Amino acid sequence: MSTDALESHATYVEQHKVFQLFEGLLQDLIIHKPADPIGHLIKQLKVEPVPKIIVVGPPGAQASSLCELVAAKQDLVHVVANESLVRDLARSGSEAGGKAKALIDDGGDWSALPSDLQLSLLKEKLEAGDCTGKGWVIEGFPKTHAQARSMLAAGLLPSRVMHVNLDDAEVLRRLTGRRVDPTENTVSRL
Repeated sequence: MSTDALESHATYVEQHKVFQLFEGLLQDLIIHKPADPIGHLIKQLKVEPVPKIIVVGPPGAQASSLCELVAAKQDLVHVVANESLVRDLARSGSEAGGKAKALIDDGGDWSALPSDLQLSLLKEKLEAGDCTGKGWVIEGFPKTHAQARSMLAAGLLPSRVMHVNLDDAEVLRRLTGRRVDPTENTVSRL
């Protein structure tokens, strides 16, 4: 095969995201284990894939601002794993949302919720409404390796993970003098 032909094939594969397509289809088969794999794959090929993004980083990385920017630019649903997610799901009549809201009303916060309950809430949100049609960007979850693995086991596979990498000195510089308004959830510096 000539070099020109190889270049042509490589360009085609890149332009049409062939490897990502196969990876997505394989993931879907492994997660759903359909009785009719061929029929399932044909159905999946007719659906346009949506972006599924997780943003992680150390404190001070401004993941919230990055998530807002990505959500606005790509028209994605910005999902924040915190008490507001619990309140939204509880208002919609979610059983898990009601259970989590009761725990938070008793003086807890998002981080005090059991990881499996956090995952249930997140899964419920990501598998409903705009998240399935538009795609999503998650802020605040997963925080640990175990949470990331449980997310994968639950079938919540991101198409991209954005990791904001900061050295310790930069984290310290960014956090020194930083104050958060708990009612407005805004950050200011002294």
